[in-house]
Amino acid sequence: MKLADEVRHSSEDIGDLVLSDVVSALHRRVKVSHEFDIPYIAGYSRDATTIYIDRHLPRTIRWRGKDVRLEPFLVCHEIVENGLLPVFRTPG
Repeated sequence: MKLADEVRHSSEDIGDLVLSDVVSALHRRVKVSHEFDIPYIAGYSRDATTIYIDRHLPRTIRWRGKDVRLEPFLVCHEIVENGLLPVFRTPG
């Protein structure tokens, strides 16, 4: 898929639609597994193609009267963490 095809909303303000596009684009790039016991709730494979979410973690939580899916937030976090760790990791 071309990058231009992924972006449905353009804005200098980061609103709900823009963030939704980003989360969806990130999620399409990985496989997600809920099959294992994962320390610290979630993690990623060495090649960062699979995001592992602890099998005991509920798929949704109730927040402000609505059921909210946890997976998109965890996938986004793990992908960003994987990209930023090499930049900020101190040598030694």
